[in-house]
Amino acid sequence: WNTFWDAETHQTDEGWFAEIRIPLSSLAFSVNDDQAIMGLIAARYIARKDEKHIFPAIEPNWDMADFKPSLARDVVLTDIQEQKPLWVTPYAVVGLAQTRNPDLQPVRAPGTEIPTEAGFDLKYGLSSNLTLDLTVNTDFAQAEADALQVNLDRFSLFVPEKRQFFQERSSTFEFNFGEEGRLFHSRRIGLTPDGQAQRIWGGARVAGRIGSWDVGGLAMQVAGIGSNPGTNDGVIRLSRSFQGGATVGGMLTSRIRTQGRAAFSVGVDGQVPLGRELITLQFGQTRNDGAGGFSALERSSARALVERRNLDGCTRAVASTRSWASNADATSPGSTRASATDGGRRARPGWLAIASMA
Repeated sequence: WNTFWDAETHQTDEGWFAEIRIPLSSLAFSVNDDQAIMGLIAARYIARKDEKHIFPAIEPNWDMADFKPSLARDVVLTDIQEQKPLWVTPYAVVGLAQTRNPDLQPVRAPGTEIPTEAGFDLKYGLSSNLTLDLTVNTDFAQAEADALQVNLDRFSLFVPEKRQFFQERSSTFEFNFGEEGRLFHSRRIGLTPDGQAQRIWGGARVAGRIGSWDVGGLAMQVAGIGSNPGTNDGVIRLSRSFQGGATVGGMLTSRIRTQGRAAFSVGVDGQVPLGRELITLQFGQTRNDGAGGFSALERSSARALVERRNLDGCTRAVASTRSWASNADATSPGSTRASATDGGRRARPGWLAIASMA
């Protein structure tokens, strides 16, 4: 998540100071009884000392303790009103290309070309906890470059999503089978199987929370390139939370090619706390129109995970995964999958900082 903000820092004999300005109109909050209660956590890392300062004082008893909203200092704001601003981010690119000597470039006739590109992104807060994003002729020129990775085996490397359009509330769209893969990965949208970039004509994205439901919806139209046809990629994700920490949810993804073929994925998952144990159950399946016959377990994965998360002592996690997989082309938009055979069982012991949560 990123918004419009400004910051200035200053160092004096008294110490180091920072002032950050964030417009209230860019923050999603709700007002009750003329008050808005927000949480504040500020942290500064001093590299030369390998030291982190956190406000409020949070004990380092958890991994990434300074990112836990439940431990934030309450800040009460009065006499403010909820706002639903409309953010529009247009862009335009104009270039100039000239060919003066056809002998140097025989494939291009002499002349002048003026390539142009234009598009825009739009963001609107439907409510204090639900956001709509629209994009037309999407431009990702400002996305952070990927870190260099070396692949030493036959499995695909995992590359994280860094395009801002897909990043806000990206956890809503998560459906991971641990190391065995994930049902949806937005980084696959706009890329051919061999890694060529495809133009994204436009799309829409809705993510947020309605009552006890986490909701997410995504639709993107991607242009074809070479032998790779254009596609329409869609995702719907729902998850319901219950008192006590239990959750249940589902996901549906689709990829419809302009040539008529389609691929779909469906998954259901849930979490149930039992004492100090947290049980996670997942099932996912993919279907491709051109993949031949169909059976109840074909191209599917099931996973059961039991975790014990302690506030003191040792934690542990035991997972069991079973996959019935075949043709990798059967996956729908953005899905990733590891080797498609029988799964396994793993026990992962660890100390508090590895697996514990508040």
